[in-house]
Amino acid sequence: GGQDDLVWYPAEFSGGAWTARVPVSAHAAAGAYAAHCYAVAGGSMVFAGTTSFSIDAPSASVSVAEDADAGAFEVTVSGVSSPSGVSHVDVPVWSEAGGQDDIVWYRAARQADGTYRVRVSMAAHGWSTGVYNAHVYVATGNGLYSYVGCANTGEMEIPEVSLSANVSSDQKTVELRASGGVLSSASSVSFPVWSE
Repeated sequence: GGQDDLVWYPAEFSGGAWTARVPVSAHAAAGAYAAHCYAVAGGSMVFAGTTSFSIDAPSASVSVAEDADAGAFEVTVSGVSSPSGVSHVDVPVWSEAGGQDDIVWYRAARQADGTYRVRVSMAAHGWSTGVYNAHVYVATGNGLYSYVGCANTGEMEIPEVSLSANVSSDQKTVELRASGGVLSSASSVSFPVWSE
């Protein structure tokens, strides 16, 4: 970004040197930084030198495990690392079927083993079938918010519903039962019935 985040930090003289503290959060970027030094001496602004430093981006690896029977998948983010610590991990997920029209941003939960996980149900994405994309962003203790990777599912399909019809012994009623699949997120279910 060139100098789009340029900030002039005033220095204080102490112990024989001029010092300025730079909060990385004010720049919120990983990578190489340039720092120049200017002094006002004899009433004039004088260039006094240059130095540089580097801020590490967070790193992680991403995997996806599908649960086809539930119409869901789990995104696991492991090896999350940042010298300044990790504030949180966000996982935007969408199906490829309609582009990002069904994108949902999930906040991953930290597990006891140090991984971060999100369970995603197809129900939250309108039961869209096909491939789902999961990207991962890590927010760090020094104010960075960085993309660290992505993973895709295989072809997700709507899980099958289990249906049964039990005719009473006197054949006065029939009990229709349905479970699983899209019914796991249903708010109501109806059974249209007709004779052939």
